[in-house]
Amino acid sequence: MKEKEKRYIAVYARKSRFTHSGESITIQIEKCKNYARSLPEYDDATEIREYIDEGYSGGNTNRPDFQRLLDDCMKNRISIIICYRIDRISRNLSDFSQLYEKLKNHNTSFISVNEQFDTTTPIGEAMVKICMIFAELERKTIAERIRDNMLGLAKTGRWLGGTTPLGYRSEKLKQQVAVDNKVRYLYKLEPVPAEQEIYLTLVKQYYKTGSLQGVETYSHQTGLKTRKGKYFSTSAVSAILRNPVYAAADQDTYQYFLVRNAKIGMEKYKFDGKHGLMVYNKTKQVDGKANEDKPVEEWIIAVGKHKPFISGKEWIALQEKVEKGQIRAYRRPRNNTALLSGLLRCANCHSYMRPKNYNRVDANGNKVYAYLCEEKEKSKGYNCDMKNPRGMELDQLVCDEIKKLAEDGTAFQSQLNKVEQLILKESNQTDSEISLLNMSLKEKENRIGNLLKNLSETDEIVTRQYINDEIKNIHYQKQDIEQKIHELKLAEQDKLKVLGSLSILQERLADFPKVFDMMSFDEKKAVLRSLIKTIFWDGNTVHIYLVGCSDDMIMNIDAEDFIEPIEGGSK
Repeated sequence: MKEKEKRYIAVYARKSRFTHSGESITIQIEKCKNYARSLPEYDDATEIREYIDEGYSGGNTNRPDFQRLLDDCMKNRISIIICYRIDRISRNLSDFSQLYEKLKNHNTSFISVNEQFDTTTPIGEAMVKICMIFAELERKTIAERIRDNMLGLAKTGRWLGGTTPLGYRSEKLKQQVAVDNKVRYLYKLEPVPAEQEIYLTLVKQYYKTGSLQGVETYSHQTGLKTRKGKYFSTSAVSAILRNPVYAAADQDTYQYFLVRNAKIGMEKYKFDGKHGLMVYNKTKQVDGKANEDKPVEEWIIAVGKHKPFISGKEWIALQEKVEKGQIRAYRRPRNNTALLSGLLRCANCHSYMRPKNYNRVDANGNKVYAYLCEEKEKSKGYNCDMKNPRGMELDQLVCDEIKKLAEDGTAFQSQLNKVEQLILKESNQTDSEISLLNMSLKEKENRIGNLLKNLSETDEIVTRQYINDEIKNIHYQKQDIEQKIHELKLAEQDKLKVLGSLSILQERLADFPKVFDMMSFDEKKAVLRSLIKTIFWDGNTVHIYLVGCSDDMIMNIDAEDFIEPIEGGSK
């Protein structure tokens, strides 16, 4: 029987690279290790592992080593987690209380050296529970304050700012208020006739085609585009059709949201159908993810100051049709065997060509798939009629050509060096961008601090409301910056992996074809992306553009003779 893996002690340290105060990573680690060695359960066989996040804020938990720490904890590998101070884990007491619940479920103790939180002892565990009680009180207090603020906003029916919905623009009202010694104006939504017509066209086409895909196809075939000049995707159409802002605030919509337990922020008689609906507290911001709609019960419904596009009865009928359509909607399976996905483009319209499965397998039991131009599919062949090449054959053809690069060792070594230099150059640019973003983040934090100070010094209700609005807006900006920093750091980690792969290839240059064939699907995909900038298919020839090479330095492969085009879509 396999011996059960012994659990170890984890030491976690975090410090912002751009903060000069506080203990260094080295000091944090050393103090935590000294504490670990003083524990009764420690002996010479006890293993201590380090988890370090340098240059990451404690404002959110999207930190590489912290996530690795949690993953190891969930796999029951860790007996105790030790950090120097509790804010190294999180500045948010609520986040820490959630973490503590996870640790308890996996029999992992937690120790904060500075605060003397030691859940291996009864007193330490009691201290943590007291903190959790205060964290719960904090959550409820904040939630209540937000709800009260939202209900106050609902009575104004005003537009709070941000990207206006299709069909409307933001218009400044004469009414204004002083906030933080500056004049702040109120805003409402004003219809844009040309965009209003687009909205009504989308609704008409949805009823005509009976599906979101049908509206997307109509957009491609007729050239109907968004403000940013893009075709309407199914997700964009769905969001527009489901947005209550276009509906009249009448007795029908009042009853619709009342039976769904939404909070109604105005008296019933004000829902007279003359103005459109305004919904507050509709979405939630999740770090690292797209905004999501909250449950309808948490929405606050009010009468706006704008004109609606359709009646409440029409909007409700539209919602019922969209909901039924989503139940019937086909979910396309993912293709995890196409190596060129994300690299291959149509030479005709420059759209990406994505893999599409056929409901059959070849003689070796492999799934048969082809690459299909996205524009061809979405426009049903109206804007593009590019031939669909067989997927497996095209993948193998490109891989064979890449392996041939190694036949000329000097040229291939030169290509690897170019890729390496390009990645290092991009990394330097990323470091500069992260530095600027951190400076902007610091400025936002200072701004919030000043506004909180002003908030504490005023008792005027309207002023406090608008200060809260300003804090919320800056907070969202701050979240966007943190997300951007997080994405840049993840991209840097990917670049480091690619550099590691390139190093291996350089060491085993002579064996490259053999090494490449032995790689896993994901490893092959990573190597192809490190060497190839893009690939174009023109129906007869494959054009491969290598990373770091000028446009005239490409590999052209005639594929007409041995890649039979497959016409049509999957069945």
